[in-house]
Amino acid sequence: MSWLREGAVALMRVGTVNAAAFRWMGAMTVVLSLAAVVSGEIWMVALLTFEFAVRAAAGPSISPMGLLAARVMVRRSPGQGSVGPSSRLAHIVGLALSLAALALHLAIGPDTTQRAILGTLTILAAAEAIFGICPVGRLADLADRWEGLPGSASRRGR
Repeated sequence: MSWLREGAVALMRVGTVNAAAFRWMGAMTVVLSLAAVVSGEIWMVALLTFEFAVRAAAGPSISPMGLLAARVMVRRSPGQGSVGPSSRLAHIVGLALSLAALALHLAIGPDTTQRAILGTLTILAAAEAIFGICPVGRLADLADRWEGLPGSASRRGR
């Protein structure tokens, strides 16, 4: 079972990213998910799902929102922000939520459950965009410190 834990730890981190770019990506995710909730358009939910699939598979540096944020938005904003680790787990959670919303939309159309799922995704993205806090990343950090995981605080010697 240790190989499973090691794989989970490996999925949690994906290199480094610019914090300002991540905040811009969060803001774009908020706008797109809110537009999908309000309009009920399936193509918006599909676009959101595609965006998270690319981020989860290859990281944010090649996703459409990631490219726009890093190459256009960050260059036009005054502060560059800091560079820090990216959480692939956050992208996987975003993919799971957007995929669930898309499946519900295809199965029964835009309804309250699908909109609640997109609302949850909006809240998570808003925390990143407004406060610079990634709730899923924070949970990943807690899991990384958990005593049963390789490389955790218990093995490094507190």
